[in-house]
Amino acid sequence: MLLDGCEYEHRLIVMEFPNEQKPTEEEMVNSYVKTLAAVVGRHRIKNGFEEEARKEIYSVSTSTYTGFGALIREELSYKAILCVFVH
Repeated sequence: MLLDGCEYEHRLIVMEFPNEQKPTEEEMVNSYVKTLAAVVGRHRIKNGFEEEARKEIYSVSTSTYTGFGALIREELSYKAILCVFVH
């Protein structure tokens, strides 16, 4: 269902990590930032673009689920599926 006036750029990216070597919360959040930077294509550009990706993330979870909410366009959200731990 689509509602008039919504911008539909809020995405929930759920990631899975190996149980036998589960990363720390800080490592998980860093991987969220790196994943988003890779999805938007900024990972190849130096200095500060991971910070730009960090600004697009508006929520993170490391317990109830492992993933993050971010402001990205729909077509970019499909690129996230290609990342290693994204489901």
